[in-house]
Amino acid sequence: MKLDRVKLEKIIYEDDKTITYIFSKPQGLRWEPGANIHLAFNDFIKEDQPDKSLVRHMSLNKGWDQGVISITTRFHDPVSPYKARLQKLGLGDEMTVFGVNNKLPMKRLNKPLILISMGVGLSTFLPYIQAYKENPEGITSLLSLQIDRGNHNLYKEVLDFDYQYYYKVRQDLYRAIKDTFDPSGIYYIVGSNPFLREITSLLLGHGLKKNQICLDKKDQVYKTFDL
Repeated sequence: MKLDRVKLEKIIYEDDKTITYIFSKPQGLRWEPGANIHLAFNDFIKEDQPDKSLVRHMSLNKGWDQGVISITTRFHDPVSPYKARLQKLGLGDEMTVFGVNNKLPMKRLNKPLILISMGVGLSTFLPYIQAYKENPEGITSLLSLQIDRGNHNLYKEVLDFDYQYYYKVRQDLYRAIKDTFDPSGIYYIVGSNPFLREITSLLLGHGLKKNQICLDKKDQVYKTFDL
């Protein structure tokens, strides 16, 4: 397992509970849209074993070509010990990263992509949107639907385009999914497990095929979502 130290270069307060941390990027490290990375405190190895309480999987919300590692997280009371330490980080502090993986690769199959997210789950989709803006080849259209009861305009400055829609009420999101439903589309969903189950059930009820639904889950977990 290759471990890299990264330095905190910038902190962005998206709102009073949501923070984006931007770290330096190790030379040669690359990833594709949808990837996540292990972000650990430097003392996470204890007696030759990793302390899992000091490590989190974090979605990478910028492409590798932007030269940084950028992650966004939300702090709900009571915060976990991990996030309590994260809140105390200052510019120049270092953390450890390792194990980039991607269970949500961006598919260019000449079909529409529909991105459905809950809360800061939208962070996962930022690289998809940027990649589509730069090169829409193989994607006939892109639509992003997000529900967030907190910050109704998370990333609004970054996502100032015609195919991003925000909702605060779950029923409004369901209505939007129904109104924009595309039986040929590929649907990506990010959120809590109950949210994934609800949206998956809704889409299957509209007649979408199981292989058109993509979740940020390991293959063996898909069965628990009737996929």
